[in-house]
Amino acid sequence: VIADKSEYNAGDSVVLTVTPEEGYVLTSLYYTVESSEEQLAIDTDTKTFIMPAGNVTVFAVFTPAVEENAVMKLMYTESGSSKTQYFASYNDAIAALNALDNGCIDVTLTLLQNVDTGTTGIGETAIVVQRSCTLDLNGYTLSGKPMYGDSTIIRVASATEEPISFTLTSSQEGGEIAVGEGAYGYALKVGAEYNVNIDNVEPMVTFLCKNITLRQSSSSYDVLHTDKYVKATIEDSYIYGGYRDNSSSQTVITRTTIQTDNTDRNALITFWADIKDSRIINTGETGTAGAAYPGALVVRFERAVHQYYLEEGEGGVSVSESTISAAGVPAVTNVYMGN
Repeated sequence: VIADKSEYNAGDSVVLTVTPEEGYVLTSLYYTVESSEEQLAIDTDTKTFIMPAGNVTVFAVFTPAVEENAVMKLMYTESGSSKTQYFASYNDAIAALNALDNGCIDVTLTLLQNVDTGTTGIGETAIVVQRSCTLDLNGYTLSGKPMYGDSTIIRVASATEEPISFTLTSSQEGGEIAVGEGAYGYALKVGAEYNVNIDNVEPMVTFLCKNITLRQSSSSYDVLHTDKYVKATIEDSYIYGGYRDNSSSQTVITRTTIQTDNTDRNALITFWADIKDSRIINTGETGTAGAAYPGALVVRFERAVHQYYLEEGEGGVSVSESTISAAGVPAVTNVYMGN
């Protein structure tokens, strides 16, 4: 157990770093103040407390890592040896995931119970994934309240990192990432923002979403955003809420339903996609309220030209054996350059 400083004044915030030995998980954390035996609990996720007026002693309790008291399991292969770690805190699990050596392969992080990431504020992210891996929801729900449009439960990669491969899946039925009631941030954002330019690195992220539900509490806001430098494949999934696809490679959507019922939201906005055996549905009348364009599917050719400089023959949307529908307005809108 390591504190971020050696000395504190009363009222200072004390931030601890707790590193269990392999095979153990942190189960409780507390401190006592000099001349008192009272045990004062420290949150095992934040590992932070306010310094009292007096010297303190911090105690950490570790128990053998077993599935019964863990929320996540991390499995990987290092130097030919398979390893497994269990974590009682999702923050600890993500920290361990991102700290793995680049030589580690077959990296999978698995939920062992439902996980609530709490509330995230403006521009904040509850979970940041910075390396190649598979996130297996294992039939459980990963939830949170990203309160603003630019906050999110999970963010994968940034513009400064090496290319990675990220798979979001569920080995058991029912795996879901859910944005809580009253929140309107994203469940998942993947890739770099559209105004970031990286030489000779494309795509930054190869993203596979398979057998997953992504859910907004009311479908009033976007739930999924794939940004620039992403090659996305979405299969056998259900997306409830808007999907904004700004990725600079063709997105492939197969056996998937993308649905919104809000008049302000198109179900899917993209400029380059192959949609197969899927349903793109808006049961609200888009275009009657805040939506910029009517329809369940909006194809933005002007974005392809202005922001991505695609070659001739690139861009556009192909649809086969699929349903695209919207209530009261055209199902599809094409947006072209004004000039």
